[in-house]
Amino acid sequence: MEAKENKFVFQLNINELKEILNESIENILKNKKLESSKEDQEIKVYRRKDLAKLFDVSVQTINSWVKTDVLPKPKKIGRICVFSFEQIKDLLAKKGNR
Repeated sequence: MEAKENKFVFQLNINELKEILNESIENILKNKKLESSKEDQEIKVYRRKDLAKLFDVSVQTINSWVKTDVLPKPKKIGRICVFSFEQIKDLLAKKGNR
């Protein structure tokens, strides 16, 4: 037997998408806590792949979150985009306190 694929079509405006992404991040934060360790303190920036691993999402999702202002815009160091450890830590603390 051939498995059927479930296909869904959604029409969301940007505010609805932001709300869904914010809820997703909050759920992730409930399951994971940001702990400040020596290793974290030594790393002052996150790359896109680091954030993707932290949130257990794809790099494309990180890019979407930046485009929809869920995450702050990264800084460029040469050709590499990085996110400030402090910005991400503050963002997670802020989301965790909701």
